[in-house]
Amino acid sequence: MKYKIKELSLVVPTKDDHLKIEKNLNSVITFLNDFAQDFQILIISNGSSKKSTIFIDNLISFDYIEHIKI
Repeated sequence: MKYKIKELSLVVPTKDDHLKIEKNLNSVITFLNDFAQDFQILIISNGSSKKSTIFIDNLISFDYIEHIKI
């Protein structure tokens, strides 16, 4: 398969949007698998509650997803 994009970094800024991230993460991963040869997803929590950051941490089960808390 010829990919349209060789490498892609997707940055997802969030503040307590953990339920929206959970709802959409699988669709985003499916899209990126189809269109990018190599990709990473960076979820950036900026001022999110502890509940939200723990929830997102528990969603991450792939090496190509990183959760950064600022």
